[in-house]
Amino acid sequence: AQPPLRARSRRSRGRREPVAAAGAMSGPGSLRQRLGSWLVRQCVRDMWPATRFAVDSFLSPSVYMFVDRITAPPPNSGALDPAKRITALEQVLWPVIHPAAPKSVPLPALETNIRFRSWVRNAYLTRLFSDSAALRHAEAVFAEDLRVAPTMAQTDEILGTAGWNRAPSSAEDAPQADLVRQYEGSDPAVKSWSTEDVLESIGCCVKGMSEFNLYCERNFVYEFYTKEYINALADTLANRAKWIQDLTGEEEVRILEVGAGNGQLAYLLNSVLPQRRRAGQRKSEPALKVIATDSGVWTARHRAIKGSRLEVDQVERLTYADALQTHRPHIVICSWMPMNDDWTKAFRAAPTVQEYILIGEKDDGCCGHPWRTWGVQVDPVAAPMFSANKTSPHFTDSDRSVDLFHWLSRAGESTAVAEAAQAEQPEHAEPTPKRPPYELDGFERVDLEMTRLQLSRYDRRHFAANSHTIAFRRRAQD
Repeated sequence: AQPPLRARSRRSRGRREPVAAAGAMSGPGSLRQRLGSWLVRQCVRDMWPATRFAVDSFLSPSVYMFVDRITAPPPNSGALDPAKRITALEQVLWPVIHPAAPKSVPLPALETNIRFRSWVRNAYLTRLFSDSAALRHAEAVFAEDLRVAPTMAQTDEILGTAGWNRAPSSAEDAPQADLVRQYEGSDPAVKSWSTEDVLESIGCCVKGMSEFNLYCERNFVYEFYTKEYINALADTLANRAKWIQDLTGEEEVRILEVGAGNGQLAYLLNSVLPQRRRAGQRKSEPALKVIATDSGVWTARHRAIKGSRLEVDQVERLTYADALQTHRPHIVICSWMPMNDDWTKAFRAAPTVQEYILIGEKDDGCCGHPWRTWGVQVDPVAAPMFSANKTSPHFTDSDRSVDLFHWLSRAGESTAVAEAAQAEQPEHAEPTPKRPPYELDGFERVDLEMTRLQLSRYDRRHFAANSHTIAFRRRAQD
């Protein structure tokens, strides 16, 4: 599933050497730049939650579009030094967000503004990498034909991800945590932070990012599917389908993808799953096909930007709850479930479901709900965010919608089937139970250990192990 917003609330991300120093951005700027600064300030200043919802729904999108237009780098600027490509954007942002500016917005307040963080990360990466030869090559090779999964070697060669740390030993959010400590400790170094430092401190996840990340941003990619990963997942599905066939005695094992977006994952799996059956030379092997379903909210939102290139294969327009009822699947796949939403309760309530597989960030990441989906109780005190925000409803209220578009995308998944599942099963509230909800519902969690084959939108040079593939399997009845 392609989440409606993905500015991070629990983690950091990024690459690149710091660009312009803060002092260089203190000039008066042009009239348009000053207007841009004033408009951005109106979008990010402190306000009541209801006002914030309205501003981010109706004003902020237009303001950010205006700033994008007036700060766009000149054509054919790929040969320019990164500091020069980013200058115009920095001149708009500096008076508003930099701690050295006389009337800047406090960084803890900026950290709570998910709409701003989502926009400014994209704007920053766009100005750094949009005119690079590597990005143009990737667009021509990868984006033009989503029906072919590139190999890891191709990705490493074209987008330079070969040196990324896919087995990190340190925390991914260590850069953000260090910057937060500097800010809250009144370290004089804060006054000379680069724009990249400021963005990293508020959770924009830009340190260590490259053309790969901008490619994902521009093409609405959350999971970058490689040939090696698709083959490994197909092998797992084939093995599990045989096990389910033996368990249930059914000839056909039904595999359902919910929140399928443009249908790429199902298409890629369906292109290799038949080979698994032929290789066995046994007619008793289950016939396998992944059925792609999606509510249509994500596709409608992005089709106007990317057009028909978004469509990979036919996707049935069904919410996850309606898809469960219509197809009665044995295996459910969900890639990048929207943050703080939990669809797994409905998966477990479906009597035919023997297993569901979640792809994306796990536990306290930005996919699903930490407790309801993953069975993890998040300690806000341990998070790298500013101290003032550790108990903020912006991060602790999992049912809060960021803006009207976010609310509509979440409301689109609410159906009578989901409500029935809610009524049939007790709500495993957080944090009273000592056992995770999936355990109480008779499932066990299995890490499929495919992270080394996965690349995601938020991976970066120092930490390229954000995405995981986790299976939840119904335990055999005694």
